[in-house]
Parts: sequence; C-alpha cells; structure tokens
Amino acid sequence: MCTKGFLLLIVTVIVIGGSIGGAFAGGLALGRSQGGDSETAFLQGLGGGQFSSGPSPADANRAGALQVARR
Repeated sequence: MCTKGFLLLIVTVIVIGGSIGGAFAGGLALGRSQGGDSETAFLQGLGGGQFSSGPSPADANRAGALQVARR
C-alpha cells in the first residue's frame, strides 16, 4: 500500500473514531445532566410507572418453598 493511501486510511479511522467517541461522551454528559434517580426511572420504565405494593413473585416462590420444606 502506498504511503498516501495509508495516511488517508489512518486519518479516516481517527476521524470516524473521534466522532463515535464524541457522541458517546456527549450522551453520557446529557444523561447525567438530566438529574433524577436513574434506578427509579429504569424501574418505572419496566413497570409502566406503577409499583406494586403486594408481594413480589420471588417472595411467593420463597414462601412456597418453605411450605414444601416443612411438610
């Protein structure tokens, strides 16, 4: 490969990598600047914004396992 083509390839890879890295860093900065509790927002996104006050399925499985073990 000639030197001119190699340099053009290197510059292209650096420019594309810098663009992708800059977009990633900008997304992180934007996400942090929005504030709020990210865990709560994530859980609300999974549950449609509604939290159940009843027992979870994991609690029901544990209770069922305890009843089977006691028999």
